[in-house]
Amino acid sequence: MVTFLVGADAPKRFKIHEDLIRPRSEFVRLALVGEWKEAQERTIPLPEDDPNVFSVYQHYLYSGLVHTRYNNTLSKKDDGTLSKKDDEYRMLVQAYILGEKIMDQDFKDSVTDAIIEKLRSVRRFDTSLTSLVFDNTPSTSPLRRLWMDAYYHFGSSEWLDAGACSSPINGEFLADFSRHQMRSRTGFGTFGPYAMFLSCTYHEHGTRPCHRQTAHESS
Repeated sequence: MVTFLVGADAPKRFKIHEDLIRPRSEFVRLALVGEWKEAQERTIPLPEDDPNVFSVYQHYLYSGLVHTRYNNTLSKKDDGTLSKKDDEYRMLVQAYILGEKIMDQDFKDSVTDAIIEKLRSVRRFDTSLTSLVFDNTPSTSPLRRLWMDAYYHFGSSEWLDAGACSSPINGEFLADFSRHQMRSRTGFGTFGPYAMFLSCTYHEHGTRPCHRQTAHESS
């Protein structure tokens, strides 16, 4: 077993089988080799992470499913954004960011699918998370492309207001959005507004089998 201590104050302890997580996570593989303290004690501290978010990852490892808390009583605003009563988008984005740290591409792809399914089902979007996405992902991140496509194909001018974003709009997002909008009118790496709902559009697996394919074969 590998123990993860998640959170800064009174961290929560998670135990995960090494043979389950090690093949998936480059982060864990590196932490468990050599003379590192983590390798000797088989304990990996994650003081900057949220135990609730890590529990989403732990559940995914053992079930292959992404489970998040969901408030079914949604307050939808006229401009197409979600009210603060619905925090599932935030949980999913934080899970994706954890996947970046853990370096588990299949988990990130699965979380991306969950974000797209939520967008498809509720037809609303949480613009307040734009800075969270752009401050915690690399410039090549598929999640950034998904975020810009959502703005491009489904957004309104109100989405760029500070009120909709809970803070001034992220400067890096604005630069990327404006640059790509000038270059193309077909979206950001897609073939139109509905390409974002197609399989693998925002996945990172490249030529490797999709996580959905491997899960189907194992079942």
